[in-house]
Amino acid sequence: MIKDLAIINFQSHKNSYLTFTKGLNVITGSSDSGKTAVLRSLLWLINNRPSGDAIRNWDCSEKDVIGTVLTLHDDTTITKNRINGKSSYIMEDKKFDAIKTDVPEEVIDILNLSELNIQPQHQSYFLLNDSAGEVSKKLNIITGLDIIDHLFSRINSEIHVINTEIKINEKEVASLDEKIKELSYLDDAFVKYERLEEEAEEYKEMVEDKNILENRIQAYRKIDLEKKSTEKTLKLEQTVKELASMVEEYTSLEKNKAKLESLWTKYNNNTWCIDKLDKEIKSFQKKYNETIRNNPICPLLNIECKELKNYDK
Repeated sequence: MIKDLAIINFQSHKNSYLTFTKGLNVITGSSDSGKTAVLRSLLWLINNRPSGDAIRNWDCSEKDVIGTVLTLHDDTTITKNRINGKSSYIMEDKKFDAIKTDVPEEVIDILNLSELNIQPQHQSYFLLNDSAGEVSKKLNIITGLDIIDHLFSRINSEIHVINTEIKINEKEVASLDEKIKELSYLDDAFVKYERLEEEAEEYKEMVEDKNILENRIQAYRKIDLEKKSTEKTLKLEQTVKELASMVEEYTSLEKNKAKLESLWTKYNNNTWCIDKLDKEIKSFQKKYNETIRNNPICPLLNIECKELKNYDK
């Protein structure tokens, strides 16, 4: 049961406060004293309508807070605020966002109020001017029997949704059956796919073996190139040794040649001297012979020169 109602920035009354008692509460007052503002604030909290800023006082700016604070007899406080274009409920320090015209279930459960609990000033007498159907409907709401109508309505709605889903699913199943028939060739394709997988594995192994063989071949080729290069190097070393030997021999021959040239020069010089000496000897021999012939008796020894005994006169 409602105990207190506080109104902040509603219509022409910026701040109002009202206390309720148990039982029937009647709000009286002169025109334009704020009776309608009280009812509107209460209905705004209970129904979350009207939406938007229609409830805002014209004198308020958009940044001003508008709200209703409702205190129940068990001192539970329910606050509804609208700040910066957003509405929210606060109950027992818990905040609930108000989405469109929906009221949080926690607030509905603890209030247990509806529009039937509030009678505006100009509304017709309760139930007297209503049709039998309207009276029955309102009585069902008051006694809680309307839950049966809501339940049947919800069940029928869910049945309709389920039947619709069944039809949709049946169509999808039929469509899937057709697709399954169209895809019946996939069985053979699956067998081929498995075979291809096996062949792919074999091919992969062959490629790996091929790569291993290629690496080995490249290694062998590299070794062969290094071998040939080594052989060339060895041949070059042998050639270098032979050339070194030839150079040594050539150097030795050069030295011998120089010696021979020196000997030859000396020989030529000696030959010239020998010829000269031969000529001088012949000249001396001739002079000697002439001297002997001209002097048969040695002037020193005073003897006959024996050398002349064979002398041919």
